[in-house]
This record gives sequence, structure tokens and C-alpha cells, in this order.
Amino acid sequence: MAKVNIYIPDELLEEIDASATSRGLSRSAFVQEATAGYLTVERDEKLLRARRAGYDRAKAIMDEIKSLPDPYPDVSNLQILRALRDGMDLDELLPPRPKPGEEL
Repeated sequence: MAKVNIYIPDELLEEIDASATSRGLSRSAFVQEATAGYLTVERDEKLLRARRAGYDRAKAIMDEIKSLPDPYPDVSNLQILRALRDGMDLDELLPPRPKPGEEL
């Protein structure tokens, strides 16, 4: 374990000592716990920001998808999900299209 020398204002050191004493901890143990707690909160906030950024990206993608014309207007979402689940080509869900110059 490394030994670290730091400067702390007298008032803050008095609060640290009082809090450490009330918890039955040494000054060193208290500072270790406080630092670990701070770093945990900092890490959790970073993860939350990353998660929110992911949600924002997903929402932007969904908004973009919503703005596109529906390529399968006659096919239900359930049919599309089942086709994707089964590895089916989605074009198989579409009704046959006439070739140019041909009618169905």
C-alpha cells in the first residue's frame, strides 16, 4: 500500500477527524472510504451519462426511421417480427409486383 502526503485545510481535517472518530475509523481508513465512495459515484455518473447518450442515439434513429415511408404498408409488424425471427427475406412478405409493362 502506498503512502501519500497531501495538504488539507485545517477546518476540513477537523471534520474528517470528527467523522472518522464517530465511525470508529482511523483518519487513513476514513479518507480511503471517502475516496472510494467518491470514485464510485463518479464512475456511476459516467455510466449514466453514457447510457443516456445511448438512449438519445436510439431515439434519434427511431425518429429517423419514423420519418421514412413504410416499405411494407400491407404487412403487420407482427408478421415482420416473425419473418425476422425466422430468418426470412422480408421481400417475401410483399405482394408480387408487376414487371414493367405487365399487370397482375
